[in-house]
Amino acid sequence: MASDERGLPPKAISYRGVYAMHKYWSKKPPNVVSHFINKFSKSGDLVLDSFCGSGVAISESVRSGRKAIGIDLNPIAIEIARTTINPVDIDLLKSEFDTIQSELSPLVKELYSTRCEVCESDSALTTHVISNEGVEYELWYSCDDCKQRKNTKPPSKNDVEKCKSPGTKKLFFPDVELYENKRINAYAGMRTTDLFSPRAQVMISHLWERINSVKDLSIKEALVTCFTAAIPQASKMVFVINQRKGKAPRKEVGSWVIGYWTPKEHFEVNAWNCFSNRFKRVLKGKEEIANLEMGATEKDSILGLISSDTGYHACVASATNLPIEDEIVDYIFTDPPHGNRQPYLELSLIWNSWLDRDIEWDEEIVESEAKIRGKDAEDYNKGLRKFYSEARRVLRNRGKMTLCFNSLNDEAWKSLMFGCLENGFQLIEVSPLSYSATSVVQDNRKNALKTDFALTFEKTGGSHTLEQRSKDSELEELILQSHEKGDSQFYQTLNHVFSLTLPNGIYYPISAIMSSYNSSMTVL
Repeated sequence: MASDERGLPPKAISYRGVYAMHKYWSKKPPNVVSHFINKFSKSGDLVLDSFCGSGVAISESVRSGRKAIGIDLNPIAIEIARTTINPVDIDLLKSEFDTIQSELSPLVKELYSTRCEVCESDSALTTHVISNEGVEYELWYSCDDCKQRKNTKPPSKNDVEKCKSPGTKKLFFPDVELYENKRINAYAGMRTTDLFSPRAQVMISHLWERINSVKDLSIKEALVTCFTAAIPQASKMVFVINQRKGKAPRKEVGSWVIGYWTPKEHFEVNAWNCFSNRFKRVLKGKEEIANLEMGATEKDSILGLISSDTGYHACVASATNLPIEDEIVDYIFTDPPHGNRQPYLELSLIWNSWLDRDIEWDEEIVESEAKIRGKDAEDYNKGLRKFYSEARRVLRNRGKMTLCFNSLNDEAWKSLMFGCLENGFQLIEVSPLSYSATSVVQDNRKNALKTDFALTFEKTGGSHTLEQRSKDSELEELILQSHEKGDSQFYQTLNHVFSLTLPNGIYYPISAIMSSYNSSMTVL
């Protein structure tokens, strides 16, 4: 979807195809990302995303005829990004999945078989078990013998035994302690094994061993991505949705959202089914890549990318120490961490614990409530300033940089704005981003921001200044204008104020805007 006639970003589309293969936080809509890439770079340019996450900007750069570098400190982010771009032999991928399914079928039957109450067959398969405070009280199953796709019953003693004490030995399953962080429901002493039932651990561990035996690296990469995307839904973190239509109550399956909350009432979902269902999404994404014929060639090094006409390179590295030569990047599009909204490495431990990768915890730019990490606001702002310096170093003169940002913290905004200006960046555009749907991790506190800002800077020869103001009559007039437009929410007012003031070298702290907004709402 193209931008409107004023050059504003388009309304976001939902995540489909390659972008629906794997969950990752703070994904930016692909058409919005593409808008900025096409606006501020040209075909053949080198685009950098220093916090590339799941790889949307890399993929959209390649699709737009640019070369791309993706950098992220998070190992799973680079794995997802590469899977989002790299093509595979579709027939070979299907064949490998079918072989894995056939080989693991006996184990699935051993772990999940149950008795059908309709035809009394013992070959029905458990699909879901609902527990409340550790007590299993409802079992869902399917039965091929009598074509029952979904039936329910109280679990038998044998059903409970299979869940809690499966007879098959568990293989490798990471038992890693989580950082204590109540914001993401990670409590003292919690370990990755606490998130899964004994039966799920057995099934998942055998599936992991089988995937790691795959010889073809591109197929293995796709299956690993499928595996990591699937396992949270096989955990105890899947909540129960209690619906009531008329007089008949009904339970529906929720999903793992974010963090490590294990509700008292939760599902245990058949782990093989989680993988099988996720494979359909991965296959669809890979088919999309094949149909697009993007011609994306992954380069072994940044040097190899620079000497080529097309392609990309993605690697695990720190945005504060980019492995890139001076002044070779034409455009930067990136979404740095927004204060304490998402501690990415902590949230990703459920995935990274499976990967044989070193994690540079100390290098993460984040404000975390895990006190043992020492990642406070001062450390976060210091890290961002290092990033701005590195961005200036690798960007060509007059090159553009678009940062996506969302925060209610004055210090975070000051660090961003003044950090960029001090490093020779001049703000040239402020664009509020409109998303098609509220994120499942959207901050719903009073006055919370419901949209991000895209702030585009240009690298110039000197430093620039920004006049910081406090609450005054001009701010009150801007807020009144916003109300007259019909903007009743704080984030809408903030969009209006920042869009008019920041490009003109004026900065009102969030707290000043919020104070004026609250006063105006009292009057209205």
